[in-house]
Amino acid sequence: MSATEQVKLQAITIGNSDFKDVIDSGTLFVDKTAHLAKLAQFKKVFLTRPRRFGKTLMLSTLQELFSHGAKDNHYFDGLAVQSLWSDSNCYPVINLSFFGLSNPKTFEFELCEHLRTACELAGFDGVSSIDPNIFKISQLLGRLSTIIAGTKIVVLIDEWDYPLSANLNNFKDYEDNREILRQLFRWLRLLQNVRFTLVTGICRYENTSFFTGQEVVDISLDPLFADIVGYTEDEVKTYFAPHIRTATKLLDCSEDELLGKLKQQYDGFCFDKNASVSVYCTWSINNFFQQIVLHPAVKPEFFNFRINNANAPKAIRVF
Repeated sequence: MSATEQVKLQAITIGNSDFKDVIDSGTLFVDKTAHLAKLAQFKKVFLTRPRRFGKTLMLSTLQELFSHGAKDNHYFDGLAVQSLWSDSNCYPVINLSFFGLSNPKTFEFELCEHLRTACELAGFDGVSSIDPNIFKISQLLGRLSTIIAGTKIVVLIDEWDYPLSANLNNFKDYEDNREILRQLFRWLRLLQNVRFTLVTGICRYENTSFFTGQEVVDISLDPLFADIVGYTEDEVKTYFAPHIRTATKLLDCSEDELLGKLKQQYDGFCFDKNASVSVYCTWSINNFFQQIVLHPAVKPEFFNFRINNANAPKAIRVF
């Protein structure tokens, strides 16, 4: 394989979920942004997907869209959303992740800290004036309501269910964390100055206030958003075309044989009620072709990339 051919292989991001970093670094970015233009037409949205499919990168992309718009924003040059994004306004974006927040003894304290930080990063300087000793979620939310009043905001929440899923084997801890989340989501539902809210996670648990009422649109099984994350077969063929050609030479196989093996190993995830669209695991495809980028003279292997990096229960890994 010639050095020229190796240079053509675009770098692939592994573990980087910051949209601007991905674009700035010139790493491969599969354009799913047309879905985000559709998504922004709603006001409150809920989405469940497994880990390692690209939810966090999607949220980061939405943060840039709502913060700075798509028109005349070089980060969206050449992407579908630039001509589809109809909102000409820009908004403070409160971006939260609950990943790692699970200990019921510290959960309320840590959640309050996350909220303070997220609101400050969104540009609400008044947060610094809140008594630093306030670590009751109800008290903090009351102060935040006053500070953000009159400003249209966007709220993005990732890994919303982590504090619950991490405590499924302890009913009391689960209930304690759920009560705290219930207060947060009740507050969020009642806010009148929210332009858009997206809550994502792996599971849906009832009785957390966010799902009460009809205004929250659950797109988890909506065929229109079946491939909002994950790669379709056409996307794999299109965006990874140079990597596919290189892999076939290294493995001494045809393109059809390689695609068949990739499909067998990493395709088959279906997230719509009609079972009409299947997607490949983003993490697995990225890692498979990253082998070639890093070691262009070594045969790539079909490892079980996702199952070893998605915090899967031991029983599933053994199976």
